[in-house]
Amino acid sequence: MPHLLSLVACLAFASTVCGVYTPACGGFGADETFTGICSTGESQSPIDIALLAVKPGPVMPVYMHYPSGVPVTWNGHKWSVTEPDAYVMRDGEKFNLIQFHMHAPAEHTIDGVYTPAEAHFVHQNPITGQLLVIGVRFSGGEGHESLWLESLSVATNDDLAGAKYYLPMAGSSMLNGIAGIGFYTYMGSLTAGSCAEDLIWIVSKYIEPASTAQICSYESTGILETVRHTNPLNGRTVYMGDWFKPPICPKGCESTMRRRRLLFGAFQDPAPDAPSCDGCVAAY
Repeated sequence: MPHLLSLVACLAFASTVCGVYTPACGGFGADETFTGICSTGESQSPIDIALLAVKPGPVMPVYMHYPSGVPVTWNGHKWSVTEPDAYVMRDGEKFNLIQFHMHAPAEHTIDGVYTPAEAHFVHQNPITGQLLVIGVRFSGGEGHESLWLESLSVATNDDLAGAKYYLPMAGSSMLNGIAGIGFYTYMGSLTAGSCAEDLIWIVSKYIEPASTAQICSYESTGILETVRHTNPLNGRTVYMGDWFKPPICPKGCESTMRRRRLLFGAFQDPAPDAPSCDGCVAAY
Protein backbone atom coordinates (compact mmCIF):
# COMPACT_ATOMS: atom_id res chain seq x y z
CA MET A 1 0.00 0.00 0.00
CA PRO A 2 2.72 2.61 0.84
CA HIS A 3 4.35 1.93 -2.56
CA LEU A 4 0.99 2.48 -4.25
CA LEU A 5 0.49 5.74 -2.39
CA SER A 6 3.98 6.90 -3.39
CA LEU A 7 3.22 6.06 -7.02
CA VAL A 8 -0.03 8.01 -6.90
CA ALA A 9 1.78 10.99 -5.34
CA CYS A 10 4.56 10.59 -7.89
CA LEU A 11 2.17 10.79 -10.81
CA ALA A 12 0.59 13.91 -9.32
CA PHE A 13 3.64 15.88 -10.45
CA ALA A 14 3.92 16.44 -14.19
CA SER A 15 7.71 16.39 -14.03
CA THR A 16 7.86 13.24 -11.91
CA VAL A 17 7.80 9.86 -13.61
CA CYS A 18 8.02 6.88 -11.26
CA GLY A 19 10.53 8.46 -8.89
CA VAL A 20 12.68 10.22 -11.52
CA TYR A 21 12.37 13.96 -11.00
CA THR A 22 13.28 16.49 -13.69
CA PRO A 23 13.07 19.97 -12.15
CA ALA A 24 11.75 22.82 -14.25
CA CYS A 25 14.66 24.92 -12.99
CA GLY A 26 17.58 24.46 -10.61
CA GLY A 27 19.10 21.00 -10.56
CA PHE A 28 20.98 18.32 -8.65
CA GLY A 29 24.60 18.72 -7.59
CA ALA A 30 27.20 16.08 -8.39
CA ASP A 31 27.56 13.63 -5.50
CA GLU A 32 31.25 13.12 -6.20
CA THR A 33 31.94 16.71 -5.17
CA PHE A 34 31.07 15.85 -1.56
CA THR A 35 34.16 14.79 0.39
CA GLY A 36 35.20 14.52 4.04
CA ILE A 37 32.33 14.41 6.50
CA CYS A 38 29.96 15.10 3.60
CA SER A 39 30.65 11.55 2.39
CA THR A 40 31.56 9.81 5.67
CA GLY A 41 29.16 11.44 8.14
CA GLU A 42 26.42 9.31 9.67
CA SER A 43 23.91 12.14 10.19
CA GLN A 44 23.82 13.87 6.83
CA SER A 45 21.01 15.86 5.24
CA PRO A 46 18.75 16.04 3.35
CA ILE A 47 16.74 12.87 3.88
CA ASP A 48 13.62 11.22 2.55
CA ILE A 49 10.89 11.38 5.20
CA ALA A 50 9.02 8.07 5.11
CA LEU A 51 5.67 8.86 6.71
CA LEU A 52 5.05 5.36 8.06
CA ALA A 53 8.34 5.54 9.98
CA VAL A 54 7.72 8.97 11.56
CA LYS A 55 7.27 8.78 15.34
CA PRO A 56 5.09 11.01 17.57
CA GLY A 57 7.17 13.00 20.11
CA PRO A 58 8.97 13.47 22.33
CA VAL A 59 9.32 16.93 20.83
CA MET A 60 10.41 19.95 22.83
CA PRO A 61 8.20 23.07 22.85
CA VAL A 62 9.02 25.10 19.74
CA TYR A 63 7.63 28.43 18.62
CA MET A 64 8.49 31.11 16.09
CA HIS A 65 8.87 34.75 17.08
CA TYR A 66 9.01 36.72 13.84
CA PRO A 67 8.15 40.43 13.57
CA SER A 68 5.88 41.72 10.83
CA GLY A 69 8.92 42.94 8.93
CA VAL A 70 12.25 41.08 9.06
CA PRO A 71 15.26 43.25 8.10
CA VAL A 72 17.18 41.43 5.35
CA THR A 73 20.16 42.27 3.16
CA TRP A 74 20.70 40.69 -0.26
CA ASN A 75 24.29 39.78 -1.15
CA GLY A 76 23.68 38.23 -4.57
CA HIS A 77 23.40 34.69 -3.20
CA LYS A 78 21.36 34.69 -0.02
CA TRP A 79 19.53 37.02 2.33
CA SER A 80 21.34 37.86 5.57
CA VAL A 81 19.57 38.90 8.76
CA THR A 82 21.75 41.04 11.01
CA GLU A 83 19.25 42.07 13.69
CA PRO A 84 18.04 39.45 16.22
CA ASP A 85 14.38 40.45 15.88
CA ALA A 86 13.35 37.10 14.38
CA TYR A 87 14.06 33.92 16.29
CA VAL A 88 12.86 30.45 17.23
CA MET A 89 12.55 29.25 20.81
CA ARG A 90 13.13 25.53 21.36
CA ASP A 91 12.87 24.14 24.87
CA GLY A 92 13.95 27.48 26.31
CA GLU A 93 16.87 27.96 23.90
CA LYS A 94 16.86 30.89 21.52
CA PHE A 95 17.95 30.52 17.88
CA ASN A 96 18.28 33.79 15.96
CA LEU A 97 17.44 33.88 12.25
CA ILE A 98 20.74 34.68 10.49
CA GLN A 99 20.03 33.98 6.81
CA PHE A 100 17.81 32.16 4.36
CA HIS A 101 18.16 30.81 0.84
CA MET A 102 16.35 28.53 -1.59
CA HIS A 103 16.96 25.23 -3.39
CA ALA A 104 15.27 23.95 -6.53
CA PRO A 105 13.97 21.33 -6.45
CA ALA A 106 13.27 20.76 -2.75
CA GLU A 107 16.02 18.88 -0.92
CA HIS A 108 13.78 16.97 1.49
CA THR A 109 11.37 14.47 0.00
CA ILE A 110 8.24 12.94 1.49
CA ASP A 111 7.85 9.25 0.64
CA GLY A 112 10.28 9.82 -2.23
CA VAL A 113 8.29 12.67 -3.78
CA TYR A 114 9.97 15.98 -4.65
CA THR A 115 8.39 19.44 -4.73
CA PRO A 116 9.75 22.17 -7.04
CA ALA A 117 11.54 24.26 -4.38
CA GLU A 118 12.43 24.55 -0.70
CA ALA A 119 13.42 27.57 1.36
CA HIS A 120 15.83 27.14 4.27
CA PHE A 121 15.58 29.57 7.18
CA VAL A 122 18.88 29.21 9.08
CA HIS A 123 18.90 30.03 12.80
CA GLN A 124 21.80 29.98 15.25
CA ASN A 125 22.03 29.78 19.02
CA PRO A 126 24.13 32.85 19.92
CA ILE A 127 25.63 31.08 22.94
CA THR A 128 26.40 27.54 21.73
CA GLY A 129 26.60 28.23 17.99
CA GLN A 130 24.27 25.28 17.23
CA LEU A 131 22.19 25.68 14.08
CA LEU A 132 18.47 25.11 13.59
CA VAL A 133 17.01 25.20 10.08
CA ILE A 134 13.35 25.42 9.11
CA GLY A 135 12.63 23.96 5.68
CA VAL A 136 9.54 25.16 3.81
CA ARG A 137 8.59 23.50 0.53
CA PHE A 138 6.87 25.14 -2.43
CA SER A 139 4.36 23.64 -4.83
CA GLY A 140 4.43 24.14 -8.59
CA GLY A 141 2.04 24.19 -11.51
CA GLU A 142 -0.07 27.07 -12.76
CA GLY A 143 -2.67 29.33 -11.23
CA HIS A 144 -0.95 29.73 -7.86
CA GLU A 145 1.13 32.75 -6.88
CA SER A 146 2.96 33.08 -3.57
CA LEU A 147 2.59 36.58 -2.14
CA TRP A 148 5.68 35.91 -0.02
CA LEU A 149 7.77 35.05 -3.09
CA GLU A 150 6.40 38.14 -4.77
CA SER A 151 7.56 40.34 -1.89
CA LEU A 152 10.89 38.52 -1.93
CA SER A 153 11.47 39.61 -5.53
CA VAL A 154 11.70 43.21 -4.33
CA ALA A 155 14.47 42.30 -1.90
CA THR A 156 16.30 40.31 -4.58
CA ASN A 157 17.63 43.19 -6.58
CA ASP A 158 21.32 43.60 -7.30
CA ASP A 159 20.77 47.35 -7.50
CA LEU A 160 19.85 47.16 -3.83
CA ALA A 161 22.71 44.82 -2.84
CA GLY A 162 23.81 45.62 0.69
CA ALA A 163 20.72 47.72 1.40
CA LYS A 164 18.30 46.80 4.17
CA TYR A 165 14.81 45.67 3.19
CA TYR A 166 12.00 44.69 5.53
CA LEU A 167 10.53 41.40 4.33
CA PRO A 168 6.94 40.72 5.45
CA MET A 169 6.81 37.72 7.79
CA ALA A 170 4.45 37.80 10.76
CA GLY A 171 0.90 37.92 9.48
CA SER A 172 1.92 36.70 6.02
CA SER A 173 -0.08 33.84 4.54
CA MET A 174 3.06 31.70 4.42
CA LEU A 175 3.96 32.17 8.09
CA ASN A 176 0.34 31.62 9.09
CA GLY A 177 0.38 28.42 7.05
CA ILE A 178 3.58 27.22 8.72
CA ALA A 179 2.31 27.97 12.23
CA GLY A 180 -1.09 26.43 11.53
CA ILE A 181 0.19 22.93 10.80
CA GLY A 182 2.77 20.60 12.30
CA PHE A 183 6.29 19.67 11.24
CA TYR A 184 8.83 16.86 11.02
CA THR A 185 12.05 17.16 12.99
CA TYR A 186 15.32 15.23 13.13
CA MET A 187 19.05 15.72 13.72
CA GLY A 188 21.06 16.25 10.56
CA SER A 189 23.61 18.45 8.85
CA LEU A 190 24.16 21.36 6.52
CA THR A 191 23.40 20.29 2.95
CA ALA A 192 26.31 22.19 1.45
CA GLY A 193 29.67 23.63 2.41
CA SER A 194 31.12 21.92 5.50
CA CYS A 195 28.16 19.49 5.90
CA ALA A 196 28.57 20.07 9.65
CA GLU A 197 26.37 17.79 11.74
CA ASP A 198 24.50 18.25 15.06
CA LEU A 199 22.02 20.50 13.28
CA ILE A 200 18.33 20.58 14.23
CA TRP A 201 16.06 20.24 11.21
CA ILE A 202 12.42 21.30 11.26
CA VAL A 203 10.68 20.47 7.96
CA SER A 204 7.25 22.07 7.81
CA LYS A 205 4.28 19.99 6.71
CA TYR A 206 2.94 23.14 5.10
CA ILE A 207 3.59 23.61 1.38
CA GLU A 208 3.45 27.21 0.13
CA PRO A 209 1.43 27.49 -3.11
CA ALA A 210 3.54 28.98 -5.91
CA SER A 211 3.59 28.71 -9.67
CA THR A 212 6.44 27.03 -11.52
CA ALA A 213 7.03 30.24 -13.48
CA GLN A 214 7.27 32.23 -10.26
CA ILE A 215 9.86 29.84 -8.80
CA CYS A 216 11.91 29.67 -11.99
CA SER A 217 11.94 33.47 -12.32
CA TYR A 218 14.60 33.42 -9.58
CA GLU A 219 16.97 31.16 -11.51
CA SER A 220 18.75 34.03 -13.28
CA THR A 221 19.51 35.66 -9.91
CA GLY A 222 21.61 32.73 -8.70
CA ILE A 223 19.30 32.21 -5.73
CA LEU A 224 18.19 28.72 -6.59
CA GLU A 225 21.02 26.61 -5.22
CA THR A 226 21.54 23.12 -6.59
CA VAL A 227 20.24 20.21 -4.59
CA ARG A 228 21.98 17.42 -2.77
CA HIS A 229 20.50 13.93 -3.10
CA THR A 230 18.87 12.41 -0.01
CA ASN A 231 21.01 10.52 2.51
CA PRO A 232 20.33 7.39 4.59
CA LEU A 233 18.95 7.82 8.10
CA ASN A 234 21.57 5.50 9.64
CA GLY A 235 19.40 4.77 12.65
CA ARG A 236 18.09 8.29 13.17
CA THR A 237 14.43 8.88 14.02
CA VAL A 238 12.15 11.49 12.47
CA TYR A 239 9.55 12.87 14.86
CA MET A 240 6.31 14.77 14.38
CA GLY A 241 5.77 18.02 16.23
CA ASP A 242 3.36 20.93 16.55
CA TRP A 243 4.16 24.58 17.01
CA PHE A 244 3.63 25.92 20.50
CA LYS A 245 1.55 29.11 20.49
CA PRO A 246 2.57 31.18 23.53
CA PRO A 247 0.28 33.92 24.85
CA ILE A 248 0.82 37.59 24.03
CA CYS A 249 2.78 39.39 26.76
CA PRO A 250 0.79 41.71 29.04
CA LYS A 251 1.64 45.38 28.76
CA GLY A 252 4.47 46.47 31.05
CA CYS A 253 5.57 42.94 31.95
CA GLU A 254 8.97 42.17 33.46
CA SER A 255 11.05 39.09 32.65
CA THR A 256 12.47 37.17 35.61
CA MET A 257 15.57 36.71 33.45
CA ARG A 258 16.17 40.40 34.14
CA ARG A 259 15.11 40.67 37.77
CA ARG A 260 17.52 43.51 38.34
CA ARG A 261 18.07 46.42 36.00
CA LEU A 262 20.91 48.89 35.67
CA LEU A 263 19.41 52.28 36.49
CA PHE A 264 21.51 55.43 36.98
CA GLY A 265 24.58 53.30 37.59
CA ALA A 266 22.98 51.16 40.30
CA PHE A 267 21.08 47.87 40.24
CA GLN A 268 17.47 48.12 41.27
CA ASP A 269 14.73 45.52 41.50
CA PRO A 270 11.85 45.80 39.01
CA ALA A 271 8.47 46.89 40.28
CA PRO A 272 7.09 44.09 42.50
CA ASP A 273 3.62 44.40 40.96
CA ALA A 274 4.87 44.14 37.36
CA PRO A 275 3.26 41.16 35.56
CA SER A 276 5.57 38.39 34.38
CA CYS A 277 6.37 38.06 30.67
CA ASP A 278 8.02 34.65 30.99
CA GLY A 279 6.74 32.25 28.35
CA CYS A 280 4.95 34.89 26.29
CA VAL A 281 5.77 36.82 23.13
CA ALA A 282 5.63 40.51 22.36
CA ALA A 283 2.74 41.66 20.19
CA TYR A 284 3.57 43.09 16.76
